[in-house]
Amino acid sequence: MITEYTKVRTLVSKEGYPAGTIGVVVSIYTNGPACEVELWDEKECPVNVVTYLLSEVEAIQDNQELITMTFGDFTEFAISCSFYDSCHDTELSVFVKGNNILAFERNGKLLTTRWDLDDLVLWLKGFIGKLEEDPYPVDVEGDYAAEKGLKAHEFDSDNDEEFDAYYDRLYEWNLRHRWHPASAGAILADVYFQLIGDSIEVSWNNTDAEEEVTFRNLLGGARVGRKLFVSAVDSFIQAYTRHWENVCTNKNFSGQSQTTCSNF
Repeated sequence: MITEYTKVRTLVSKEGYPAGTIGVVVSIYTNGPACEVELWDEKECPVNVVTYLLSEVEAIQDNQELITMTFGDFTEFAISCSFYDSCHDTELSVFVKGNNILAFERNGKLLTTRWDLDDLVLWLKGFIGKLEEDPYPVDVEGDYAAEKGLKAHEFDSDNDEEFDAYYDRLYEWNLRHRWHPASAGAILADVYFQLIGDSIEVSWNNTDAEEEVTFRNLLGGARVGRKLFVSAVDSFIQAYTRHWENVCTNKNFSGQSQTTCSNF
């Protein structure tokens, strides 16, 4: 059965790519027996995305041994990840109080984030490297940042300077505390992180997800221990960096990207 993330071989020539080209299914059409396939070159680097009928591709066995790691405490805060070397993908789950806040349903399947997460890892590295008290920038009601964000965007003013200053403060704060701008195209829960005392407030707002995607956790938040959070995130970052540096030695995680193996 061909589903999202199935590794396939094409059976027909199309758009200049010969039959026998290898790739991975990135989406299944809901209105017909067709799929979008990310095609790879001989080094398994992506070169294009082309639409095929399901009858025009065949699933192939991927013998890669899956590497899965978990950091933290599932009952409070934990990160679980699996690495897919052939396409520079990482499957990611983030557990808050036992719930994977990244879980979503798409085309009848329960999934979690899986993508090239280089940008997200760099964002997390920057966040834990500069942890400091940074209150929400505008005075609105809400129990946590994601809920405050809904109220904050109701603000309006006839004074252009006041309007711009308000949303500039909001935008700059979100860059420091909201990881979604680092998603790089992944299906990723919209999550906020904020240091409050000895805790990290983790909150999420997935009420405005893209079509055909329904997150299991729409709107919520919780506080987790700062020490546990930093330990789990730092361990994940180190494992991620170590793994992909071994797979793709010309990837520089100091913040400057050179040639990457893949950009799935």
